[in-house]
Parts: sequence; structure tokens; C-alpha cells
Amino acid sequence: VRLSYFNELFASVNLGDNSGVNLFRADGIIVSRFPYGDLDVGKSIAGSANMLRFQQENQGSFVGLAELDGVERSYSFTRVGRFPLILNVAQARSTIESKWTRSAWGLGMFTLLLMLSCMALAVLFSRELQRRQAISARLHRAERDMSTILHSIPSVVGSWDASLYNRFGNQAHEIWFGVPL
Repeated sequence: VRLSYFNELFASVNLGDNSGVNLFRADGIIVSRFPYGDLDVGKSIAGSANMLRFQQENQGSFVGLAELDGVERSYSFTRVGRFPLILNVAQARSTIESKWTRSAWGLGMFTLLLMLSCMALAVLFSRELQRRQAISARLHRAERDMSTILHSIPSVVGSWDASLYNRFGNQAHEIWFGVPL
């Protein structure tokens, strides 16, 4: 298998700055690194903390410092079938944090906008409720005043609907017809 095949395959993965895909032999020799190029191919990282972890476990994920450049990365790795190869994907912590930070700012701004909208709606609802309560109080006062006036009139006053159902009668009406309403 040509090493350029792995570089072409790994090129399809965009992990961000200081991130990449590595293929190691089980003894710690670098077989291929992308996007770092072939400068490190053939070097050994045997005995490093990361390589010891790769060798001890079949697969997994962890955060550690890279042996070659000292960048902190999140590593996910697995052994390649029955071959003496280990494939690892390493994404720089700064890349992960910058993506997370952008996402957190976007969600935070959306949440803030949503909260402000809810507060504005609550204020509008409160104003509308106060307005309706004031109108209701005025209607109750007007109804009481109208009732007081109509019951004080010595003339008979009554009101019937289209079905000839008596809807209202003042005190004179009740006394005249002898029927309380």
C-alpha cells in the first residue's frame, strides 16, 4: 500500500488547525501523518505517554499532550483489525474550544433574545390586563349608576328581548306587576 493513499484518504477529514490523523505501527513508528506531511514518517514515539496508552488499549479516547509538538489534543484511537497498526484522530483542544465558544455565543445570544422577548410580552400582557381591569371597573360603576337611576325612577321601566323574555324591570315595574325580577 502506498503512503500517498493514506494521505489522500485522510485529506477528506477537516479537523481544524493543529489537528490531524495519524497511522502508527504498534511499536510506535509513524507510518503516516496528515496534514503534517512526511517529515515525521519513520520517527518513533515509543515510550511516550500517548503511545503507551495506544498500546495498552484496543481503542478509546483521551486528552493528552503530543510528543512531537507539545500541543494538547483530544485523541480517539483504534487498532486496525489484526494488523500491527494504530489509527488515531487528534483534534487540538483550541480548535474544539473555539468551535464550542462560537456555538455557546450563538446559543447564548438566542437565549438572551428569547428572554428579552418573553419579558417584553410579560410587560405588554401586564399593561393589557391593567387596562382591561380599569375598563371592567368603569363598566361596573356605570352599571351600578344606571341601576340606581332606573330603580329610583317612579315610572315603570322594563326591557324585553326578541323572544319577549323580560330582561329588566325597575322597582316600580316589580311593584306594579307584583313579580320580582
